[in-house]
Amino acid sequence: MTTEAPSRITVGVDGSESSLRALRWAAALAAGLDAVLVVVHAFQPLDHLGEVKPGTDFAELLRQTEGRMRDEWCAEAAALGATCLPVVADGTPADVLLDTARRENADLIVVGARGLGKVRELVLGSTSSKLAHSSPVPVTIVPAKGS
Repeated sequence: MTTEAPSRITVGVDGSESSLRALRWAAALAAGLDAVLVVVHAFQPLDHLGEVKPGTDFAELLRQTEGRMRDEWCAEAAALGATCLPVVADGTPADVLLDTARRENADLIVVGARGLGKVRELVLGSTSSKLAHSSPVPVTIVPAKGS
């Protein structure tokens, strides 16, 4: 049995320290394997309301998120030597990651152990847990610092 190195790696980012650790880990792996890194953010406008001024519309919020994807997350991946393909899509994090991984023919999904949604995680179950149970490809869960 032979195993091939991943050619497409999908990583989820939400701006949390855990997701940034996952991004760095996935970017280093992608760079070392000459794989494309598909950097994914599940855009949920209500999660960002505390970051913007009152009266900001969702289209502006989406532009800001796309700018953050380009200027922060993909820039960091590129600095680590990875080729970055950015994806910002509406939906829940697990569903967006699964859909993107399928569409992009990803060989691996990488996420942090914990994201920004602590209350939602208690009620609905964590993104990493859903991915581990539902993904058709391997999932790597990068542990929190000090774990």
